[in-house]
Amino acid sequence: MNYTKISQLFVLGLILFSCGCKSNNGKAPSTDLKNGNNLENQGAKLKSIKFDDYMISKDTLIILSDDDFLDYPFGCFKIQSKLIQRLNFLEHKQEIYKSTDEVVKLERFYSKNNFIKFYFVERFIDNKTRYEIVSAIISDDKIVFDNGVHVGMSINEFFSTLSSTIKVNISDINVVKLYWDVLGISHYYYFEESKLELISIKTDFLVNQE
Repeated sequence: MNYTKISQLFVLGLILFSCGCKSNNGKAPSTDLKNGNNLENQGAKLKSIKFDDYMISKDTLIILSDDDFLDYPFGCFKIQSKLIQRLNFLEHKQEIYKSTDEVVKLERFYSKNNFIKFYFVERFIDNKTRYEIVSAIISDDKIVFDNGVHVGMSINEFFSTLSSTIKVNISDINVVKLYWDVLGISHYYYFEESKLELISIKTDFLVNQE
């Protein structure tokens, strides 16, 4: 099976690894699973998401970014057990897809109305592998990204995670699309009454993303 994203990563490997993906060695931020708050980030500025450009289309803010956060919103993991440990409050199973020339294994984490899929990607430039996100639907405030983003946060809190100021009337924004077209990954953040209600992540991996 020919995966567009892997070939793109090969071409862009030198660029990506100039900044690299910093592993958290399996250490997830402390999370209060009762109220979904990221305890390490309480009272502190959230980690900034770097971005290159943005535009506004109706009620949607579209942000172009090559930040590692897009591929690794839960951190960078090279070992399956560490990834499972990071998301140990969710159910877990493997999904296997077969083609004529290879077998693809995805790691699926899920709960009611939520799922997150990962793929173990080999970076050809250095033969190192790590888990990258394939797709996700998140509506549970217990699922917290490494930078503190979670369902239920205010749109003002979300904007505080961006590295630079965006000139926009926040009250006009219902959707934020954070994407990198080169690697075919997009995050969608859906707001209702200035609160984050749903997160959707899509990529160009040629597998079942549901």
